[in-house]
Amino acid sequence: IEDISQKARTIIDVFEQGRKQRKSLRLDAILGEAVASAEDAYPNIDVHYESGSADVYVDSLFDTVLQNVVENAAEHNIGPEQLVWISVETDGDHATVSVADDGPGIDENELRLIEEGSETPLGHGSGFGLALIAWGTDIAGGSVAFDDNDPTGSVVTVEAPILTGPETDSA
Repeated sequence: IEDISQKARTIIDVFEQGRKQRKSLRLDAILGEAVASAEDAYPNIDVHYESGSADVYVDSLFDTVLQNVVENAAEHNIGPEQLVWISVETDGDHATVSVADDGPGIDENELRLIEEGSETPLGHGSGFGLALIAWGTDIAGGSVAFDDNDPTGSVVTVEAPILTGPETDSA
């Protein structure tokens, strides 16, 4: 209950931030903090991430989004080696962050609810993590895709518009 309450508070915060001016943050710093947090919370997880996005800035909402993506990959990864891979690609306008794991994958019902964008008393998810990722990405002007990893696990790909340096506010 405590975890669900915390996610609900985070979702409220994301929607509040959506109505305010937000700062741009270094993508590398966001991912570095997400990796450190996941490794602290889940000591059996082995995260493979090479920073290469030091000069890339994105909307500060991606801090919450990517923190949740990496946390979900670590938390739900029950594979024998519990591996998470993070890669970043940029094309000048967008940064694409892919987070892959070798866990059991994302439940089809959870994905369907995110894709449909609605829940009912009889059809609802087990938590707010995926919804938080989808809503936060949308509010910040990005996109997210959920795919299967081969042979097992999930790949969550977040595409974020690249912003100029930290002095820039985004709406």
